[in-house]
Amino acid sequence: VAVQPLLLLPGRAYEEIKSEVQAQRHCFPQIRLGKPLVSAQEDLRALAAALNRAYPAVAGETLVLVGHGTDHEAGAAYVRLQAMFHAGGRGDIRVVTLKERLEKKALFSELKAVAPAVHLVPLLLAAGKHVQTYIAGKGPESWAGRLQGEGLSVRCTRRGLGTLPEIQNLFVQHFRSMR
Repeated sequence: VAVQPLLLLPGRAYEEIKSEVQAQRHCFPQIRLGKPLVSAQEDLRALAAALNRAYPAVAGETLVLVGHGTDHEAGAAYVRLQAMFHAGGRGDIRVVTLKERLEKKALFSELKAVAPAVHLVPLLLAAGKHVQTYIAGKGPESWAGRLQGEGLSVRCTRRGLGTLPEIQNLFVQHFRSMR
């Protein structure tokens, strides 16, 4: 049996899957567990490269990648991803999370000062409720609604990273390297 979790980071959900796989080892002659998308530094570099190709810079627009977030140590990957983009000359990208404890008003003011337009892109594998409601929702409490309320022009991508062939290939690589 091969188990390949479709998770972005090796956080709590991955630890639960890992524990369940371990508990079921006695049921199968062999059971292997793959790793989440970003499990190592090279995975983070591959994710950054894929996102750079999928979302090239647009003059006058800030690309805001919105992840779920976690208080697990794996959440440090969001900060490292942001640093990679800036080191690579992509000062137009902001990596943020829905769970951030930072005052969103300050972030929204910063975005308004940088460029008149924002492109919200989910840093999530699927475009479920988080994308449709909290990021790109029509209500004034969604990220899109709040940014529009700040006077910014907003466009939203309503598909998850899992739709990108490069991301799919990264999961295939993880699957193939299972032990």
